[in-house]
Amino acid sequence: MPPSNENEAQLSVDVEQGVKEEGYSVVWVSLYLLGLLSVPFSYFIACSYAALPTWLSKHQLLVECVLFGLIGGCLYCLRAVYLNRCVRKSWDTIWLSWYVLRPLVSLIMGGMTYFMINVGLIAIGGKAISSPEHLFYILAFFSGLNVDGFLKKFEGQISKTTGVRESKQSSSSSNG
Repeated sequence: MPPSNENEAQLSVDVEQGVKEEGYSVVWVSLYLLGLLSVPFSYFIACSYAALPTWLSKHQLLVECVLFGLIGGCLYCLRAVYLNRCVRKSWDTIWLSWYVLRPLVSLIMGGMTYFMINVGLIAIGGKAISSPEHLFYILAFFSGLNVDGFLKKFEGQISKTTGVRESKQSSSSSNG
């Protein structure tokens, strides 16, 4: 019986250590995401005081699209932390790289949305928009929030415009 007690004690220590590491990773990821969110909030505070440098003011719409993409991606990841840790109780540290990279991909997608709208690849139907920058912001936010959906939309628009077929990755993910 003593080996069994040793195994149980070791298992208990391993479980306790795993719970600590899991807790630390949840806190680390949450702080990272909140830190990323401080960038757009700091930017918008600087905007409200007209404290932006001239070089940044020249590209204000692009910068704000990038930041709205970042906000969308961070909110998506914070929601994933909440769901996986608190609701499903299925937090796994194997996803740490996803939590680190996903907001950055969203940031890039926010910038890509700006360029796609500018070159006319995204056609928006409906009434004339009184404030077109709001359209940029909302699309940048949603591109950050739903990277996969926007990538499929962009690829579909580009393939229709240029006649290039969709990639196998895009067509297989839309079928299954």
